[in-house]
Amino acid sequence: MMPAHGHIRMKIIQVCPTYLPDIGGIATHVKELSEMLVKMGHDVEVVCTDPSQKLPKNEVINGVRVSRFWAFAPGEAYYFSPGMYFYLRSTECDVIHAHNYHSFQALFAALAGKKKFIFTPHTFGFSRSLFRNFLHKLYRPIGSYIFDSADTVISTAQFERNWLSQTFRISDSKLIYIPLPINPARTIVNRQTSGVKRIGYFGRLSIEKNLKVLISAFKLLRTKKSDIELFIAGDGPIRNELEESAKGIEGVAFLGRLPQSELESFIQTLDIFVLPSIFEVSPRAVIEAMSRNIPVVTTPVGELPQVFEHGKHCMFIKIDDPVDTAEKIMLLMEDRQLAEKIAQAGRVLVEERYDIKKVILEYLRIYGAISSSREHMPRAHRS
Repeated sequence: MMPAHGHIRMKIIQVCPTYLPDIGGIATHVKELSEMLVKMGHDVEVVCTDPSQKLPKNEVINGVRVSRFWAFAPGEAYYFSPGMYFYLRSTECDVIHAHNYHSFQALFAALAGKKKFIFTPHTFGFSRSLFRNFLHKLYRPIGSYIFDSADTVISTAQFERNWLSQTFRISDSKLIYIPLPINPARTIVNRQTSGVKRIGYFGRLSIEKNLKVLISAFKLLRTKKSDIELFIAGDGPIRNELEESAKGIEGVAFLGRLPQSELESFIQTLDIFVLPSIFEVSPRAVIEAMSRNIPVVTTPVGELPQVFEHGKHCMFIKIDDPVDTAEKIMLLMEDRQLAEKIAQAGRVLVEERYDIKKVILEYLRIYGAISSSREHMPRAHRS
């Protein structure tokens, strides 16, 4: 079969810690990439883990074959899965693309040996936890092995690319920057004439998102506007802790992990999206919200200050500052023309830079080049 874009049909394995129904940034990244590749005529399998063992071991989601394996994942981290390793060693493909430096899936993909190997680390190089920072240092030799084994390393943020180049001495020819692939919204909601009622967040509930700041800021806002609501969609290791911190605050709702169709409908109902992260690489939820014409309040972390301008594409807030967060949200609530202007500018820039129909062509170029040029070359001879 010859796909519509004219290249030879490839069998591509995407390797990641978890997949749908998880709505974390990496899972969503792999989803968008995989589904677009399927639409373009390629055979795509996502190999991931399911520590809960509650999801089907094998299923097809929107044309993408999904294979799940049990994993040991303390604190929803590391995802050690021997079953996945043996499966990857025994499965043939044209390209294997692993995601996430902070779990063992990339190591398993690198150890698979004979595959054409691409790695997207999605890493900022550190954690808020001192213990995890210590583990990251111990993991560094393994990380070096993964980067050395990869034919190509793809970074989703320029600052991440610079950090990887300096830390792991990866050559410029091997280390490539490609923006996150975002599927722009089909319908755009104009929020200029309606009053702000719904403030929200969607994504993984983890410590670096710093969502306690959002909850504290909302508590301050409720003293001035009693009819507003805060909705937090998603799941993660600190959900119980966040729910405990929100006790006694009227108008806060935790929606849990939503199916993809419900998540899309939920996002479209938001008037303002807020992400007060301490650190990120390229926060997907921010870019997703912008693509749906939602004004965004967020911290200037990762790639964001290199791409977006405060007061033009979003409102940047101080890290760990509930008062500043509340003030920026209130500004957008009171000045709806400014909010809509920011939302429109953010959407235009996201469509220009991150549209998957443009980004996917770069992935296909890399996949095709590796698949053809490495077909008969033993891994021991690769640079």
